[in-house]
Amino acid sequence: MGLKWADLDLKKGTLSVRRSLRVDKDGAHYTEGKRDRSRRRIELGAGTVAALRAHRKRQLEERVRYADLWEDNDLVFCQRTVVPFVDGTLSESSTNFSSTRAFPKSPSTV
Repeated sequence: MGLKWADLDLKKGTLSVRRSLRVDKDGAHYTEGKRDRSRRRIELGAGTVAALRAHRKRQLEERVRYADLWEDNDLVFCQRTVVPFVDGTLSESSTNFSSTRAFPKSPSTV
């Protein structure tokens, strides 16, 4: 998942889809969408914005706590080592995030 904090405008309540994370034999790397429609802006609901603000606050607290291990990739959702999710690691973490926040339980939840 390639969502970065720079892609979010929490004041306006929007998310800009600009890239995706691709994993292949050479590792994980970001790619731009192949089509114009894959780059888009999504309006976020008030509950989602509130949940993202709370998540950002917790993430910044963890950044201070784990300063020597922190790798700043500006990622919204990452593993505890602050690297992108690969090989299905997002599934468990997004379920944990959505179950404790204002997101519905759904396989399509971002």
